[in-house]
Amino acid sequence: MSEHHRGRQVGATRGSPRRAFLQRTGLQAAGASLGALGGWEHAAPAGAGPRFKPSAPKTKMMLCVDYNDMVASNEEVFDEKLIDRFFALCAQRGIERIYWRVSATGNVLYQSRVRTVFSKGPATWRKGHAAKLREILMRCDPLEVAVRMARKHRLELYPWVTIFDDGKGVMQSQFSREHPEYLWLSRDQKTRIDGVLCYFYPEVIAHRTSQVRELLAYGVDGLLLSTRSHSRGAGGNQYGFNGPAVQRYRERYGIDPLAVDEPEFQKHHSGRFHRILGEQLTGFLSAVATQMGKAKLQLAVPRGTTIGYPLGPMELNYRLWARRRLIDGLLVGAMEWIQVEPIPGFPFQSVGDSSRNPEFWNQWYIDHYKRACGPQVEVAHWLRLWGWLGTYRTQGMLDPWVGTVKQPAEVRSLIDCLQQSRVDGVALFEAASLNFDIALWDALLP
Repeated sequence: MSEHHRGRQVGATRGSPRRAFLQRTGLQAAGASLGALGGWEHAAPAGAGPRFKPSAPKTKMMLCVDYNDMVASNEEVFDEKLIDRFFALCAQRGIERIYWRVSATGNVLYQSRVRTVFSKGPATWRKGHAAKLREILMRCDPLEVAVRMARKHRLELYPWVTIFDDGKGVMQSQFSREHPEYLWLSRDQKTRIDGVLCYFYPEVIAHRTSQVRELLAYGVDGLLLSTRSHSRGAGGNQYGFNGPAVQRYRERYGIDPLAVDEPEFQKHHSGRFHRILGEQLTGFLSAVATQMGKAKLQLAVPRGTTIGYPLGPMELNYRLWARRRLIDGLLVGAMEWIQVEPIPGFPFQSVGDSSRNPEFWNQWYIDHYKRACGPQVEVAHWLRLWGWLGTYRTQGMLDPWVGTVKQPAEVRSLIDCLQQSRVDGVALFEAASLNFDIALWDALLP
């Protein structure tokens, strides 16, 4: 076993509150039956969860670091020297937590024995990019370096894993190439979404929890599981009809969702079926929670109660996850571009007001998510900056709400507003956008 795998022991610690709770609810073992892992409980009505008592904790500043993009956006090789320099800058500018993306769709950028390590990669990303990645991976383990440098600069480090993004072509994982039967299947049973694994299969859960154990062995502070996907299908409404999901629907409602015509399915069955689809995520989180020990488990989700394209309206039952103590935090708004799902009963406010009124964010996040999940779940806001390609850097930043361009000063105003609110954290996406331009750091994090 390599030196970086000699960290703290992996797995839930004996007598931990998480393990005790999972034992009481029958969810202790990662190999538990899917009936136990994914059992559905209807969400409580809005406002029925634990009341959140307002307080004024310090808003934690976080930074999303996609290592693949960091290598692509720098002329220098982004190895230990540059990681050290970058983390030092983060610490100087008040960043407290790093989300370090280890996945590049279906490939990973660390020395994994479970997932497919990057070896080829598309030549179209950037000239010389794939060769630089291969060179770095031959010389070191970037995740081990990141963990070590985070400790040096007193930063928290969370590996960031995309769980519905197994890629296609040369970037597809070996696991999904060998097991296409685990990819989401269309309602006509003819096509599948590339890269979207179905977590109703015990084999999929076992494979991904093996990766979780591998990542925890690096001695990290937590994990960020992201529901974002690069995969593209004909629309999420038409996928997810794998055997276990269809069988679950038949048993619960006495109707075959494959046998009804499309108008009838959309009118009478779509909502119920997509609630069932959400149970696969509950089951997977239940299995992961048993592995976490003292490390924190966070989930990056879009705003609202459904996951959106390309997975369709699959339900995000964060109330249930909080009640079962499966998660420690939500990173809300991840990878949103234009649409924002309104919270029922929440008064509309303009995008301009959102950067001047902390109470806007208190209502969106604290009064809604904290009331739903309780104070034990950290609620952070995912804040999109701008694309790291030069054509975007010259235009300013993309507004996190409606996709319009904003200048750095405007985004700084929004960051200041969020820090005055009671939101637990702000995660800036992404580090490659800064591109080591000190003027941009000065504009956002003086």
